[in-house]
Amino acid sequence: MKHGELVVGGKVVAHCERAESTGERVKGLIGRRSLDGAIWLEPATGVHTMFMRIPIEVAFLDAQGNVLRVVRMRRWHTGISMRRARAVVECAVGSMAKFGIHKGSIVTYRSLE
Repeated sequence: MKHGELVVGGKVVAHCERAESTGERVKGLIGRRSLDGAIWLEPATGVHTMFMRIPIEVAFLDAQGNVLRVVRMRRWHTGISMRRARAVVECAVGSMAKFGIHKGSIVTYRSLE
């Protein structure tokens, strides 16, 4: 995975990992006991929480980084998707509000590599 920063409205709000390969996106957060920051999955229209140890919050983004929807997902959920989404940001429960992410926010990933 690549390492970078999660940017909301032009402000860096958290460390962010970026999963781009199919393998990285499928594995995502499986097996982790916690998440510090966020994980960016692209391309992605949906996520699942099968085999995950933690509940998460998910923001679905369009091609311009506009947040289309934010949802909370419990562990072992088969999945949720949005056809219009092009990327997904996952973070620990409670982090979306802390990061200032809500429907209509502009969210981008800034690479540190």
